[in-house]
Amino acid sequence: MDLLFCLKDCLSRAAERKKTLIALSILIAIGFLLGLCFAASPPFYGYHYELCANYFDRVVFSERSVFLVLLERVAGAAAVLLLILLAGMHPALLAAIPVVLFYRAYTFGGCTVIFFSEFRVTGGFVAVFFYLPIHLLLDGVFLLSAALSCGRARGFRFVKEEVLGLCIDFLLLLLLILAVCLLEMLLLVALFHPIGKVA
Repeated sequence: MDLLFCLKDCLSRAAERKKTLIALSILIAIGFLLGLCFAASPPFYGYHYELCANYFDRVVFSERSVFLVLLERVAGAAAVLLLILLAGMHPALLAAIPVVLFYRAYTFGGCTVIFFSEFRVTGGFVAVFFYLPIHLLLDGVFLLSAALSCGRARGFRFVKEEVLGLCIDFLLLLLLILAVCLLEMLLLVALFHPIGKVA
């Protein structure tokens, strides 16, 4: 099996669903803007602040091995990817996709505000050079997976070929997630070492 060919085929099938990608991108943009607007409101401030504090503690300034951080980040993103792809097994399950993407976008917007308003210079630096680019790259992978799920939902059958195709799509997109998380690890080492331990 030619890995590059399979990856190209996977991405081309996702890119064919332009309307789906545009609609979900708009949804993400709306979620992000709402997160920006309501981050400081009492019902949501504490939640976003805790997310940011955990990000600093468990990722940016963690005293654990960056390889352990890498595994945790890959596992978390893989769980989201799996949820989105499994939603493509039936049209009724597709409702989970906008919920997941909107939640990620909303917390993304809220955390961006908290990084700049509460963590000042350090928060702004982390947000611009670390948090934002990695989050956007992962969202790109999730958008592709959502397009694939929307494309297969109507005709999906529990037969060997289609289940295998679903598994292959998961593994291919997981490789993209791994690449993004490796980039995150390299940035962690480059920007925050020796604060974050390499081993």
